[in-house]
Amino acid sequence: MKIKDEKPISWPEARSILAARSKQKELGYEQKKSLDHLNKFAKMTKKDLKTLIDGLSKIEKLNERHIVVLASVLPKTKDELNMIFANEHTILSDSDKDAILKLTKPLSP
Repeated sequence: MKIKDEKPISWPEARSILAARSKQKELGYEQKKSLDHLNKFAKMTKKDLKTLIDGLSKIEKLNERHIVVLASVLPKTKDELNMIFANEHTILSDSDKDAILKLTKPLSP
């Protein structure tokens, strides 16, 4: 298999892709396990995901990968945000963190 392109996707997007594939053909072991996990933890609707991604995209310091991780993990506290960005070169201001949490908190389970 040759990789043509690579793009980070959020958990809800991955769940949607795997669910569609499971209707076309039987999934492999890893894919089944992934779909089970995503069905348990990725409960966000497509509308909520689009709203979240649009909101996060307005924060200049975030790149596409950051946005995907934030949309998947949905941090609830500044400590959780600090852990996500611990090994990153991106330093978020308190106002950026507040803006992120304002978007992710209502969607967190």
